[in-house]
Amino acid sequence: MPPQGAIRGARKWTRPHFPGQGLDQNRWHGRPSGWASRWGPLAEGAAAIDSHPPDQPDELHFGLDGLGRLRDLVTARALACGLAEARAEDLVLAVHELATNSVRHGGGHGTCRLWRDGTALVCEVSDRGWITDPQAGRRRPNADQPGGRGLWLVNQLCDAVELRSSPDGTVVRVRVSDGR
Repeated sequence: MPPQGAIRGARKWTRPHFPGQGLDQNRWHGRPSGWASRWGPLAEGAAAIDSHPPDQPDELHFGLDGLGRLRDLVTARALACGLAEARAEDLVLAVHELATNSVRHGGGHGTCRLWRDGTALVCEVSDRGWITDPQAGRRRPNADQPGGRGLWLVNQLCDAVELRSSPDGTVVRVRVSDGR
C-alpha cells in the first residue's frame, strides 16, 4: 500500500475534533519530562530531536478512555502553535497511533507531554512497554501483514521521530512543523 493510501485509511478511523472541542482543561497539567538515560539509546537510524521540554510542558495521562481527550489536546495545541490544519491532522494521527500502541502494548496507559519548539510542536509519548526491534517503524510493512503499521505511519507523518526503549519503558518523541 502506498504511504498516502495507508495514511488516508488510518485517518478514516482517527478524526480530530477541530478546534479542540471537548477539551477538559482540568485533565492535563504540566510536569517535567522523564527524558533521561534510563530510556535507553536512540533507535538506529533515528534523528535526534534537539529540543528539551520547558519546566512545565502540557501533560496528559491517558488510557483507552482518554484517547479522545488526548486527540483534542493535541489538536488544540497544534492549532495554537500555528500549524496548518493539514499538519495538525498529521500530528493528531501520529500521536493517536503512539497512544494506541501504549494502550495495547505498553501496560494499558501512557503519558503524553507537549511543548512548542519555535514554530514546531514536539510531542512525547511514554509508557511501560519495551520495543526490542531497533528498526521498529523504519521499515515499510508488507501489504499482507495484519498489523505493524502504527510506528511506520508515525515516521511518514512527522518531521522527526525519536524512539528510546529499555526494560523500564518506551518514550517516543515526534516533531511537526508547517515546513516539512
